[in-house]
Amino acid sequence: MKKLTLALFSVCLLLLLVLGIFICGCEPRGDITFHNMQDGEVTIFFADVRDDGTIDQLTKQGVVSANSTKVFSAMFPLSNWVTRIEAHDLTGEVVFSHDYKMADLEKIDWKIVIPPSEGD
Repeated sequence: MKKLTLALFSVCLLLLLVLGIFICGCEPRGDITFHNMQDGEVTIFFADVRDDGTIDQLTKQGVVSANSTKVFSAMFPLSNWVTRIEAHDLTGEVVFSHDYKMADLEKIDWKIVIPPSEGD
């Protein structure tokens, strides 16, 4: 009976391991480096873009200080998944907005520059 219990436990553990690898393998991650060239801090937001062009609710990722660099992680459930990336200034104005697929970010080496505002 102990051998059967141990065998069942081992099989369940193996199945959980394989399932975990499968789930993680379906959602590739990427670390995106943001360089903020503005004189003020910006808040970075991500949102999924649907096939019809509508976007899900923006999700705050964090703040990048003025004239500095910060890294945020992004998940792409599928390689052709589109993510909108926005940066908002302290007043809430959108100072950067672009839609990216994972391949687009790979082409720019996962680096996004928030340009200085016109008055900077």
